[in-house]
Amino acid sequence: MKRKRQKKPFFTFRKRKSDLGIVLDDRGIRFAEVHSQSQTVRVKNLGGVKLEEGLIHDGRIIGEEKIALQLALSLKEINYKRKKAVLSLPSSAIVVRKISLPKMRSKEIRPLLTIELETTIHLPFSRPYFDFYKLNATDERLAEEGEAQEEYLVVAAPGDLIESYYHLFKQVGIEVKAIDIEPLALYRLLHRQDLLPEEDNYMFLQIGMESVDVSFFERETPEFIRNIPLDWSSYNAASAGQMQSPIQSFAEDLLRELERIINFYQFNVKGGEKLVSAIYITGSFPVLSEIVYFVKERLPNLSVSLLPTEHIIQPSSYEKVIHAYTVPIGLSMKG
Repeated sequence: MKRKRQKKPFFTFRKRKSDLGIVLDDRGIRFAEVHSQSQTVRVKNLGGVKLEEGLIHDGRIIGEEKIALQLALSLKEINYKRKKAVLSLPSSAIVVRKISLPKMRSKEIRPLLTIELETTIHLPFSRPYFDFYKLNATDERLAEEGEAQEEYLVVAAPGDLIESYYHLFKQVGIEVKAIDIEPLALYRLLHRQDLLPEEDNYMFLQIGMESVDVSFFERETPEFIRNIPLDWSSYNAASAGQMQSPIQSFAEDLLRELERIINFYQFNVKGGEKLVSAIYITGSFPVLSEIVYFVKERLPNLSVSLLPTEHIIQPSSYEKVIHAYTVPIGLSMKG
C-alpha cells in the first residue's frame, strides 16, 4: 500500500528480487528466504521465533521491544544480510472489495477510490491504507445501461496496524519492501508450478492453531476472504468425557462454518453462476491430512487436497512442517 510522502507498496503484483518473507501471528514469527527458479523453489533460510504469550494479539503488536530483541537474535543466527522483507497482514484485518468506476485517467483512480471507501464502503476500521488492481472485467449491468465502467479489486487494511509493522522492523534494521496478503502468497506457489485448476474458481483453506482463513479466487484474483476464529487448544481442553475426539469436534465445527461460507460466496458473491471446483489446504495445524479426509468426506463433489509442495526444495528437517511455512515462502517469492 502506498503511504503519503513515502513509497512503501502494499498488495502489489510487481516483481522484485527475492526478499525475506515474514508472517507474524499470536504464537510467533515465521520467516523464509527462497531462490525461485523456473519451476522449483529452493529454500535458503527457514525458521521462526516463538514469542511469549500476549506479545502479539490478533496480529497487533503489543510488546514491540521484546519482539524486536528476539527477532534480531534469530536473524543474526541465520546470518541474514539482505535486510529487506515482505510481510503479510492477518486476514482478519483485511477487507477485499470490487468497485466499479467510470473510465478515467490513471491519476484520477486513487482519489476516487478514496472517496468510495470513505462514503460508500463501510470499513470496520478508521484511517485505511489500500491498494488496488484493475480487473479485466467490466460491470456488465452498467455497461448495458450505456455507461462505460471498469472494475477494480481494492484491498484495504488498518493504517495503524501497517505503521506498527513498519516501525517494528525498522528497530531490527530491516526495510519492509512490501506488505502482501496471505492468499496471494499461496497463489504464487500454485502458479509457479503451473498447478492452477482448469476451472476458474477455487479456494485456499489455511488452518492455524487459533483460527482458519478461507480465501476464494477466480483465476488469479482473490475475490473473497473470511477468518474463522477456531482455537484448537479449546478443543483439546474440552475433550475429556466427550464421545468425539478433539480433531472430530474441531473438523465438525470447521465444516459447518465452511459450508456456510461456500454457500454465501457461490450465491451472494457469484450469483449462483459459478461453483468452487477445488480446495487447497495448508497451514500450521499439526494434522492437516486428517482435515483433508474430513473435508473430502463432507464435500465429495469438490477436489480437495493439501497445497502441493513437491516443487519446494527445503532441508529435510522441515519436510514434515513445510505447510507451516507456505505463506512466508510465497511472500519471499514476491521478490
